[in-house]
Amino acid sequence: MSLALVLLDEMNGFYRSRLMTVLWGGLPIMAILLYFLVPEDSLAGIPFTLFASLLVGSIGALLASVMLAVNLVNEINDHSLELFLVRPVKRWHLLASKLAAVYLCVTVACLLALAVGIGVDVLFNGTSLEAATVGLGDSLVTTMLMMGISCSAALLIAIFSPSVLIAVILVIFGANQLSALVILPVMVSEFSTAMTVAVSTILCLVMLALAVFAFQRREV
Repeated sequence: MSLALVLLDEMNGFYRSRLMTVLWGGLPIMAILLYFLVPEDSLAGIPFTLFASLLVGSIGALLASVMLAVNLVNEINDHSLELFLVRPVKRWHLLASKLAAVYLCVTVACLLALAVGIGVDVLFNGTSLEAATVGLGDSLVTTMLMMGISCSAALLIAIFSPSVLIAVILVIFGANQLSALVILPVMVSEFSTAMTVAVSTILCLVMLALAVFAFQRREV
């Protein structure tokens, strides 16, 4: 069974879930509410689009990692993974497909929220499209990196967690805090996107390698 087929199966499961439907509508609505709830002078000169993208990215990373951890722990505990493993499916294919499916679905929600944030900036603030998208490239990279780190950590946590509750607690207070480290360079003047991408990518790959190694050795 190829990786593509496993990924397609996981995508069908995630994007049809009620949680994803709520997420695709909820994050854009949150971006609109931010405009009305956050005073303009509290942004300290940060464009609204950049501020919204950082917050949405943080929330998206948390939701993606929790979804991933809960799904994997449930499938390990109820032995539903055995139905896959009796077929010619590589274990790392299962982990990669789950990670990719959640990552892609939440990315769509984040992109919708960013598009709404730009629209709010243009329509309500009278900001030009060019001004509204200043720093958008860096904020998109930041959002993607935050989700990547959080999801990679969530996979590793889920493999060792005996219950969903423990996995969720560790993800919220561990994986999500780790992903928040990505936004620290944004707060300093000498922001190096390339350096942040390199460090974050290495961190993701290390955690994924550890997750695959642990999953290969674990009985499910």
